[in-house]
Order: sequence, then structure tokens, then C-alpha cells
Amino acid sequence: MHRAINARLSDDERAAFVGYRAGEVEIAPGDIVGMNRSSAPRIDYEWAAGNEQYKSHCDIVVSVGADAITTVGGNVGPRPGMVGTKTWVRREGALVNSEKPTQCVFVVLRSTLP
Repeated sequence: MHRAINARLSDDERAAFVGYRAGEVEIAPGDIVGMNRSSAPRIDYEWAAGNEQYKSHCDIVVSVGADAITTVGGNVGPRPGMVGTKTWVRREGALVNSEKPTQCVFVVLRSTLP
């Protein structure tokens, strides 16, 4: 995520992935969203640009509705290692996990590959 964010900030045309602020682009199926782990403090886009290591997680967007976004990811099911889904809702300008509101999306990753 750190490299993709900095690719966006530096307009690096060679980057395989570019990281946008969560409110900067319209999220679509196939996008990868990055968030803090639910047990870790929230992460800010600008902070992530300047720090290479932080507790984070990514999921793939599978559907976008008027009121919610659904993602699928590994290690999110009821047992460790399981695949599961999450529902994200907008609250106070942030995209937050509907079941664990301490978890917040801070970056949207998109591939630049053909």
C-alpha cells in the first residue's frame, strides 16, 4: 500500500498499482481496499505515505450499492485463515466496517496493468 500511495503522489507511470484516497475515486468491483486491522489504530492516507510498516489488511471489492460496499478477503472469516466478506458503510465521511467500526478504509488500490 505504501508503494502504491507514493506512486500516486509522484505520478509514477511505471507502477503496477496506484493507491488513491478512499474518497478520491468512485469505488468499483475489482478494486482493492486497504484498511487498518480492526485491533489497530486507524491509518491516515498521508501517514501511510510516509511510513512503510503498519498493521493493515486488504480486501477485494465484489459489489457496490447505494448504501454499502461488500468486500471479500482472506483471514476474515470466523476462524483464522478463512475467507469471508465484510460490509462497508459511510459514516461521518469515512468508509467503515459495519460490524467493526474501528476498521476504516484509507486507500483504494487499482492496477495500471493492461
